[in-house]
Amino acid sequence: MLQFLLAFMSLVLLVPKLYFMFNYDSDWTHVETSLLETKFVKTPNIYLIQPDGYANREALGAPPYSFDNSDFERWLSQKGFVSYDGFRSNYYSTLTSNASMFAMKHHYYQNTYPGNLKTYGSQAVIVGQNNVLSILKGNGYSSHLITDNSFFLTNRKLEAFDDCNIPQERVLLYDTGGIYGIDIVTDFQKIIEKQTGNNFYFIEKTLPSHIMYTNAASEGIELEREHYLERLQEANVWISELVKIIEAHDENPLIILAADHGGFVGLKSVKEVETKKLNTAEAKSVFESMLSIKWPYGDVPNNLDLKSTVNLFRNVFSYLSEEPELLKKQEINTSYLPLYEGLSAKYYQVLDNGFNFGYKPLKDPNP
Repeated sequence: MLQFLLAFMSLVLLVPKLYFMFNYDSDWTHVETSLLETKFVKTPNIYLIQPDGYANREALGAPPYSFDNSDFERWLSQKGFVSYDGFRSNYYSTLTSNASMFAMKHHYYQNTYPGNLKTYGSQAVIVGQNNVLSILKGNGYSSHLITDNSFFLTNRKLEAFDDCNIPQERVLLYDTGGIYGIDIVTDFQKIIEKQTGNNFYFIEKTLPSHIMYTNAASEGIELEREHYLERLQEANVWISELVKIIEAHDENPLIILAADHGGFVGLKSVKEVETKKLNTAEAKSVFESMLSIKWPYGDVPNNLDLKSTVNLFRNVFSYLSEEPELLKKQEINTSYLPLYEGLSAKYYQVLDNGFNFGYKPLKDPNP
């Protein structure tokens, strides 16, 4: 009898999940045709370096991070980088954040099952046919994905990038994690030495990452903060190594240092964002993320509106195409979190377009 009840309960839970999966579509990624047909006037090599979970300099200098990162910030400035204060992600996880960045659209969690907050179809958007890569290809760019983990590569959806440093046979279909023997710096050095034409690189590493995911694994708020800051200093070294390689091979690159979200410092674990309402400082710790850009020829644009991840590439493409019209149809710079209410999660806007905090129910993205 017990086995029958367990089987019945499993079926009850499985049916809505299957319904969600089969009814998911990617219509949310559609953008205006004029954006997809954007033509660049400037065509530098573009290097998007993503240090996972790297908080922006404003956040790092204030509680709960309270960290002096001035040596690295000074180094960035000396190298010609411009850091954009107030920059934030729109979503709290690597997959949900990068999906909206490469689509240049909000998904409002249409790709996330509320029963377990598992995201569907995100890899297909990030490394498959997406709006960013489509525009780059339309302007003659080759694209390269360089990473040391399988996070974007599960389900083997790598379709639109021209190449990846991780052989597809090394990737398990339904598992994520680090790939043994892969070194991003070494692989990048080999690839850039052979580059010709116009190139786009997406270089991603799970460093400094965020605090521990579950309460069970957490060592407490203060120790999690200390561990995060130790990893942040490792990330500084990693970034500097990549920048030095780029400088040795490219006179006028466009280098974008853009994190996918903040470090969650001040919380006990990442899971807390799903189970309790955060306060202002906690919410901003989740979303405040690094954006530092080295513009080619020292040509720093003053007409852009770089506030959040979803609009990053629309701004970059406006600069490259010299088309300010692209900025007139930006997405709203809002940030969203899930919150479990019983067995299912509801979704809330927690930061508005002006970076003001407050939980505001989001209309059900999966009616």
